[in-house]
Amino acid sequence: MNWNKRYASRPKGPILYKHDDENFNPDDPRHGDYGYRMGCRCGVCKQFKSDEDKQHREKKLKELINNPDDPRHGTPGGGKVGCPCEPCQTAKINSRLNTQTKILSILKADPDHPLHGTLGGYNHGCRCDGCKDAMNTYKREYYRDLIGEA
Repeated sequence: MNWNKRYASRPKGPILYKHDDENFNPDDPRHGDYGYRMGCRCGVCKQFKSDEDKQHREKKLKELINNPDDPRHGTPGGGKVGCPCEPCQTAKINSRLNTQTKILSILKADPDHPLHGTLGGYNHGCRCDGCKDAMNTYKREYYRDLIGEA
């Protein structure tokens, strides 16, 4: 479909309103991919973007699996797309470990780093008192909610 035909019937201009804004119009025909690209983050636009991303990942995965000579095999990108071959999965894991090691070394070198005292800092391997407290708080709330629901 031609881009002009697809968007000709839509009003011009970006959708920059938040959900709680008095000007937010859920019936605006720009919702969907155009709305998301223009900054709208309503449920319709976010779901459209999510579906579009999923279709893109599935397409890339099919291309990768159907072509054993694809240059992405054995790279972190191949593993992130979901290629099940061993070289892709190994490259993905190694890439993740390298990233985590870099972040951990940055955290150890800078005691005032903003990740300290957060769940993210703990998940990257930091075991300072602030990060351990953040994990303990998270677990306490998680299990409290879990027991409360049962």
